[in-house]
Amino acid sequence: MMEQYIPFIFRGSERCLIVSGAIVIAVLGYKLFVLGSKGSHSEVSIKTKIADFFMKGSAPGLFFIICSCAILMAALYTGKVTADMGGKSQTK
Repeated sequence: MMEQYIPFIFRGSERCLIVSGAIVIAVLGYKLFVLGSKGSHSEVSIKTKIADFFMKGSAPGLFFIICSCAILMAALYTGKVTADMGGKSQTK
């Protein structure tokens, strides 16, 4: 009887972990954005053989906020668990 609810429980807890992680990333990104917009020197630079990537001021905070929004949208869009009338559950 309980085994039909196991996919819902595990999938729900997985979604809660993903959403809470994205919220933590968004809050940290917001704090970095505020720190960069107040005039503090926050810089991120990555140098590779192909290109140089450089963000200065409030751009690193905006980058983290945009990444967390993408994680939240992907989490909401994918992985819905449905149950049919036969008691079997399947993931879409």
